[in-house]
Amino acid sequence: MEAPRSYTLRRVMERMDDITVEEAHHLITKTDKYRADYYKYYTGGNYWTNPVNYDLTFNNARLGDERCVKLTLDCMKLKFGDDFVEYMKSIGKDI
Repeated sequence: MEAPRSYTLRRVMERMDDITVEEAHHLITKTDKYRADYYKYYTGGNYWTNPVNYDLTFNNARLGDERCVKLTLDCMKLKFGDDFVEYMKSIGKDI
């Protein structure tokens, strides 16, 4: 998932009560640093936001949550077939 900073800032502000714009910017920066460090530690690899490193990359600001989820599930079904569908059923998710 990827989205412009303005979109992520708006989402954080909507979901957290009593947070200032400055605090939201700081939280996003802190979270992004954590993700970058995590990615680098476990992969020893390229920068974590490089889309070449992923099978799928969605811009959440353009597609929205529901479409991103649907596209991800559709791709998982293509990649893993019936095993994925059966697993999802086993955890109570009918896809």
